[in-house]
Amino acid sequence: GVAYRALHGEPQIPFAVARYSSAIGFLLFGENTLGLRFVYITAGILTIPILYLLLRELVSVPIALFGALLLAAAYWPSFFGRHAFEVGTMLTMLMAYLLIRGIRTHSAMVFIGVGILCSLISNEYENFKPVPFYALGFLGLLAVWQIAPAAIRGLRPLRSAVADMGRKAWRPALAFAVAAGITAGPLIMGTHLGKDWYLSSLHRQEADRMNRGTPGLIAPNWDQQAKWAIGL
Repeated sequence: GVAYRALHGEPQIPFAVARYSSAIGFLLFGENTLGLRFVYITAGILTIPILYLLLRELVSVPIALFGALLLAAAYWPSFFGRHAFEVGTMLTMLMAYLLIRGIRTHSAMVFIGVGILCSLISNEYENFKPVPFYALGFLGLLAVWQIAPAAIRGLRPLRSAVADMGRKAWRPALAFAVAAGITAGPLIMGTHLGKDWYLSSLHRQEADRMNRGTPGLIAPNWDQQAKWAIGL
């Protein structure tokens, strides 16, 4: 499969982290089930301490430990831990941790990591692709929240608040943009050249439904699946 081709030097742009993770597993343990799943399971385990670090930025140590314990005991991470989705989950959790830490510290180095992770997440499966946009939206809402009190007081306080925010944010913002742009370069160029990389799996599923005689982006039995998911 694609992991085997990645191991033998064929570039993998879509789902790069997931595919190269499998290739690393093949390199370490051979082309077998252990090699295919090892990195995914490891990513699932690493998600637990990353969640602790994220929660530690927001709450006290006991609550952070309790949150990590809940994730460790949850059924769904164990069930999906053998799949490539777990790599995207780990990257998303790590990006969230760095984002919160970067907001608190105003560190350009931290935002370099956020930019790289946002670009890598954009290469993963469709359910992870909106995550960078959520992060940008969160930053926008946070900026509005911070300058809103000054805006209420008048135009001069608003200008002062915006200028102060700009002095603190321009270096992290530049670091984020450069890191994200460089990391996402192959994906951007491939999309510009007409390659179906960004939404490739979504279009593949659409084509598969066309071949089965059930065209459309939504599965024909979506209502039964939704009822099963919520336990009805």
